[in-house]
Amino acid sequence: MDLAHYSISELKQLLDSSDETKKMEILRMASGDNRIGIRELVEKHHNKRKIYEKKIEHLKMMTRHERSLTEKGYNFIAGADEVGRGCLAGPIVAGAVIMPKGNTVFDIKDSKILSAKKREFLAAKIKEIAISYMVSVVDRSVIDESGIQSANIGALKAASLGLQPLPDFILIDGFVIKGIGIPHAKVIKGDLNSQSIAAASIIAKVYRDEMMRNMDEKYPIYGFKKNKGYGTADHIKAIETHGPCEQHRRTFSPVSDYYGEGAPLGYKPEGSPDERERI
Repeated sequence: MDLAHYSISELKQLLDSSDETKKMEILRMASGDNRIGIRELVEKHHNKRKIYEKKIEHLKMMTRHERSLTEKGYNFIAGADEVGRGCLAGPIVAGAVIMPKGNTVFDIKDSKILSAKKREFLAAKIKEIAISYMVSVVDRSVIDESGIQSANIGALKAASLGLQPLPDFILIDGFVIKGIGIPHAKVIKGDLNSQSIAAASIIAKVYRDEMMRNMDEKYPIYGFKKNKGYGTADHIKAIETHGPCEQHRRTFSPVSDYYGEGAPLGYKPEGSPDERERI
């Protein structure tokens, strides 16, 4: 193949339409071309190749637990994770996902390090290709009644058992779930080390963020749309100014200061912020 007769646009079209083997051969031949535009095109494709190879390596790393379990004979391997554990307001949301074997969905990683736009894109893609996925919500009142640990495990268990088909093994971010009746393993920093767990964290995060945006419409003074219920400086200042609302976790400090004997005189916690009184 004599590339000297190809224009830059023609060579670009040829590269874009070629498989990986042929593309590498064309790039090898084009690397000796003295035309500036051709050299820039070659460099651009080499850089794209390096990025692609890094994504392949990341995918291999993220699926190593799942591939190991597949080799042991497990067919439906789920990942489970929760979001909202450390919030001052709103529910805990757990996700569980069974991803198809051999999928090539890149960029699935810990939901916290992805942009909102990227999370939403990946959540849609995960739901599109997943063998099964499930979301479980544990309300603020349950968190206060049973404690954060119990609520957290309950959410993970409900999401995992809600999958159809049921998983035959579950990878869980940082927890062991006693009595679930399915083989499972705790994975430390699972959303950074397992594609299935990371996928679960993404769909749970997107689901909960939408809940908090809706909650913001009812309680706009707390900035739930922005802080998602976490204890940011502005959020805590709003609690100090207006007191907590019914969606705040009463057993979490500083919300807990407004309940019991030490509560501000005349404070009425029930109802919307506009219905409360503080003296």
